[in-house]
Amino acid sequence: MVSETLTLSRMLAAGIAWPPDDTAESVRDTDLHQKTITNVRLGVNECAEIERSAEEPVPWQPERDRRWRSEEIGISISLKGAMATVHDAKGRRQFCEGEIARELARKDTELAELRRLLDEARGK
Repeated sequence: MVSETLTLSRMLAAGIAWPPDDTAESVRDTDLHQKTITNVRLGVNECAEIERSAEEPVPWQPERDRRWRSEEIGISISLKGAMATVHDAKGRRQFCEGEIARELARKDTELAELRRLLDEARGK
């Protein structure tokens, strides 16, 4: 039996809800499911803290760019491969689990280089 892979575009065209329901069998032996939940929770909570609103949230519908936007808290959710990602009200992608420490290290390296250049310009 040959089965057709359901891509996001096929699912949306067919009116199938996204993200799809999964089962223990469909996510067995992978932490993708839990990591996706963590990334969405982390991003949503970070954006919600910035864009608090007292009104009830509205149901999410994907827009033409395939992002699910919440006018209530000013965020959107998209997919990066199979991972869910969260974007703030200005469209900036929030870090996913496993990216924060790497980005902090990159910023520390950049800051150290800027300090070195400043010291050099001051003649130190």
